[in-house]
Amino acid sequence: MKVRGGSETPLAPPPAEDPRRERTPWQVVPLLAGALVLVGIGPGRAPAATITTVAGGPGTGPATSVSQRPISVAVWGVFVYVADQDYSVVRRVDTTTGNEIVVAGVGSLGFSGDGGPATAAALYNPTGVALDGAGNLFIADGGNQRIRRVDAGTGTITTVAGNGTFGFSGDGGPATAAALGTPVGVALDGAGNLFIADYYNYRIRRVDAGTGTITTVAGNGTQGFSGDGGPATAAELDGPQGVALDGAGDLFIAESGNARIRRVDAG
Repeated sequence: MKVRGGSETPLAPPPAEDPRRERTPWQVVPLLAGALVLVGIGPGRAPAATITTVAGGPGTGPATSVSQRPISVAVWGVFVYVADQDYSVVRRVDTTTGNEIVVAGVGSLGFSGDGGPATAAALYNPTGVALDGAGNLFIADGGNQRIRRVDAGTGTITTVAGNGTFGFSGDGGPATAAALGTPVGVALDGAGNLFIADYYNYRIRRVDAGTGTITTVAGNGTQGFSGDGGPATAAELDGPQGVALDGAGDLFIAESGNARIRRVDAG
């Protein structure tokens, strides 16, 4: 494991009562033609490139009227998927028309709906979204201690990781039988393997695309900072919040508690 950026000074978003919170940048992802989508926390906006607002503010209809707390986005072609934490829904914004629809969640906290339409399912503060190569949507359903998947063809939602219990268990077995400690970020590699930022377990966990087995690939479960230059599974993490992979399969971890970006080499 290697540090790619940051210092030892912890950083945190402004408190809820601080007006700066409305414009706290949280995530940035590329769109087509070199544009970017910037995610900001609060009754805020996800503005793109020039700078144009593509989503922001509560409500439905035109995308500029959506998203109370847009905390994560993922891009699929011309579509931007937004995890709207406060409304407990995932929205899809069409950047060509400016319109949005809800693709998962009913707008109230809870857990329900597995095996049925994602738009009839309850989520609990979704904090991360990602898409695989087929356009299937993966949601870090943090409050439900689960990762949920929305099928691109049918719109059906299922749980692919987490048993709904806060804790740590299950490595080496089925991901759906494992306990998670508030999953907040998700990413997929080119083979469809799922990577989970397991926040309070201080680990990154991986679900094998072929077998559905869950394992730890980074973090030893102890909060702290250690392990650079050694095996990722022996390293201490603090607040792993975001995960991403490059084309070579290297894993990048955004650690909020350590104010660092760390890299786990593929292989």
